[in-house]
Amino acid sequence: DWMRSPIIRTLSIVSFLGFAYLIAWEATHPTPLIDLRLFKIRSYTISVIFMAIVYAMYFGAVVLIPLWLQANMGYNAIWAGIAVAPLGVAPFLLSVFSGMLVTRFGAIRLLFVCFILFSLSCFYTAFFDTDVDIWHIWISRFLMGCGIIFFITPLFSLNVQDIATENLPSATGVFHFVRAMSGGIGTSIFDTLWIRRTSYHHERTGSALTQTSDMTNQFLSQLENLGITGKKALALLDVELVNQAAMLALNDCFYLMGWLFL
Repeated sequence: DWMRSPIIRTLSIVSFLGFAYLIAWEATHPTPLIDLRLFKIRSYTISVIFMAIVYAMYFGAVVLIPLWLQANMGYNAIWAGIAVAPLGVAPFLLSVFSGMLVTRFGAIRLLFVCFILFSLSCFYTAFFDTDVDIWHIWISRFLMGCGIIFFITPLFSLNVQDIATENLPSATGVFHFVRAMSGGIGTSIFDTLWIRRTSYHHERTGSALTQTSDMTNQFLSQLENLGITGKKALALLDVELVNQAAMLALNDCFYLMGWLFL
């Protein structure tokens, strides 16, 4: 319900008008800070679009896993960091060869490999359950890290390959501005999607947890054997329901990302 806030509505309108004025000014100014004519160059336009969309999804994938681990899986900050650490292993060891690969195979082929690896990582994560161990989390993060090797350098190479020398500062400036902005947008979108899908699955799954449900009564009976009854038992049942709903919501997010990368 962001748009229920008068502050957010006001800032949204001001931002839209400011952006529209910026585009109009830069399009007509003889020496623009952002040279919009560069977008007539096909390779440059494609690279900026790829960066905006793919980096938003990548950053969403990077942010969601540690959030889920700490909020629903009982990991502390240190162990959540350890669980996602393999994301940086492949880029740390192999990124030095990225430039050589671009020279030999070209940017487009490497980006193809990148998107396949990102897609595999997301589909792998989309089938996690609440019993998943740290090894499977490591594998999913390592796959995504391998994709990074074939992402930034090839995309930057595609970005500048048809740009004149005098236009390089403007071209690279826009490219990196889009990268920074799309990371924040991706985090907001996928975090919101995860929260809303968690609410959806909580409602859908919770509707089956009635007093006449055998599974519910079995769960409550097990708690009763431990001396936990009444509201405490129902609270524990809800905690388990929230964790399952969050897991299903995470699956949804990564399933969507997998298809978008593909």
